[in-house]
Amino acid sequence: MAWVEKDQDDHPVSNPLAVRRVTNHHTRPPVLPAMPCAAGAPWTKGCVPGGGEGTELRVSVLGAASQCHGSSARWGPAGRGCAVKARSAMSEERLRAVRDRVRSFPDFPLPGVLFRDISPLLKDPVAFKALIDLLEDHLRASCPKIDVIAGLDSRGFLIGPPLAQRLGVGFVLIRKKGKLPGPTESISYALEYGKAELEIQSDAVEAGQKVVIVDDLLATGGTMRAACELLARLKADILECLVVIELKALRGAAKLEAIPFHSLLQYD
Repeated sequence: MAWVEKDQDDHPVSNPLAVRRVTNHHTRPPVLPAMPCAAGAPWTKGCVPGGGEGTELRVSVLGAASQCHGSSARWGPAGRGCAVKARSAMSEERLRAVRDRVRSFPDFPLPGVLFRDISPLLKDPVAFKALIDLLEDHLRASCPKIDVIAGLDSRGFLIGPPLAQRLGVGFVLIRKKGKLPGPTESISYALEYGKAELEIQSDAVEAGQKVVIVDDLLATGGTMRAACELLARLKADILECLVVIELKALRGAAKLEAIPFHSLLQYD
């Protein structure tokens, strides 16, 4: 049977792997009929081993193909069994861009502390976009229903608002004591190099709202744990704690107990 490959704009293409990029990464990629390979031929040559009726050739945002089996195949979180190689490569590329923009300062703010600085990451628009892309992709996959992003004082305020805007949800502040007007809830907690107190406005979230807490870094976990306790007082449903950097040697994630936690970069 003769057939013609077409891209997402319905233009014929001569190579099933050479499909135009999809500019909107939320757009569902085109589905192409799969052509069986000759014996021993890899699918990267334009065919799918074992392809034929009931098999689909899907094209990712980079224009590469992957094999999905049968009519139950899905694109996105429901179909992780389909190995979308180009999308994985894109995620690795973004992660490298983020990691390359984190620098270290020893003995700051106190002797013996190695400070991980994200200032170069914030300064680089390409790397910062890669960061928000990665966080967005993660939350769309792991937390499909979110009502509010809560950001921790202060660098959580830099990451949370663009992430909330991408997801189409609200953003609320969890601040150091004395910075918020009106009725508040507050809590004291221990830092890795001192003590502090956090506050949230009493009407920041409604009971039962699904919240993700965002910050730049998790060290001993004191700040994140305090934020979780504040939101629990407001009867929020905490879906996840999400950070850019985790200092694993300090075992901060253990303080979060049963609350899901995710970090993009891990350092010993």
